[in-house]
Amino acid sequence: MRNDYTFECVLGLWQTAMLMRFVRSEILENIHQDYVRTAYAHLYCGTGDSIRFG
Repeated sequence: MRNDYTFECVLGLWQTAMLMRFVRSEILENIHQDYVRTAYAHLYCGTGDSIRFG
């Protein structure tokens, strides 16, 4: 009975690790784009409490 849960947990952890790897690579690709730099500039300069794009 214990082995059934162990197998399911291992599969769940593997899928979670793959998703985290994908998300991390996408964030690293997009972090230096203009809209991200603009958002950081607005936050650190104190030009407003919220940023609205659109």
